[in-house]
Amino acid sequence: IGDPECYYYHPEMAWFTLYNDTLLYLPVDESQGETLANYPYMFLKWNRFDRLVVALMDPITDGAVTAAVNALAFLSQSLRSPATADIRMTPAKSLSEADRREANLLLVGALGAVMGDSAWLPVLPKELVERSDIPGRADLLNTAGFLALSPSPFEPARRVLAVVGRSDREIGYAAPYLYAPGKVEWVRGTLAMVGGDHELRVLLPPGPADAVARFDPTKVRFEEKDGRLVPVVEVPKPVQPPARYNVAYLVFFILTPVLVLLVILRLRALSREGRGGG
Repeated sequence: IGDPECYYYHPEMAWFTLYNDTLLYLPVDESQGETLANYPYMFLKWNRFDRLVVALMDPITDGAVTAAVNALAFLSQSLRSPATADIRMTPAKSLSEADRREANLLLVGALGAVMGDSAWLPVLPKELVERSDIPGRADLLNTAGFLALSPSPFEPARRVLAVVGRSDREIGYAAPYLYAPGKVEWVRGTLAMVGGDHELRVLLPPGPADAVARFDPTKVRFEEKDGRLVPVVEVPKPVQPPARYNVAYLVFFILTPVLVLLVILRLRALSREGRGGG
């Protein structure tokens, strides 16, 4: 970590300490909606693959197999305790309807093969396969690789992550963002493209419920708790007008002492008048 303050302050002030064998498990909050920012955790559950099936579109090429195996190797790094893990890699055409409904799918293959298969075409967003406002769409289809995340058209409770491109070269542009250090951390949105410059560009941005996109590190502050400084997120509170009953209480507490004082003064005046008259 390059922040100088990490060296100047006592280690107990850190959030937590990470070692080379530390396992940090963060369950995906499904209420936040689908986003590539949840990768790879969207395919993991309690230190196991969550019904993950890797499907390869025909024709199966070296580039597609390489992309799938590298992505699986990256996913496997998060599985610490089991010595083995069950995983299925199969041609997409071999999956039955029941298989497709039950699985979370990682689909890898040629873009043309997916677009030409009516069973698999729905896994791609309509903005990519239909006429859309994406600038230079025709050129993109021929020169870029794509990462597309969507609820499974076979079972909405499942998800499909498609890695597609015109050829192995374009698939090779996009696939490293599923396994390469320095790239996998930056995937966002539900549709992203990677061109010949190997830079990822989000075509369909994250939804408004994407917590990662909404997080603002400048709003993190520290508070003292149990003798230690702990980080908290500054949440602005809306300014509310004073309630009517607060105004009533204010009038009551101000006027009551005045009324009591006036009563006392009046009683004293009557007392004096009584003694004077006697």
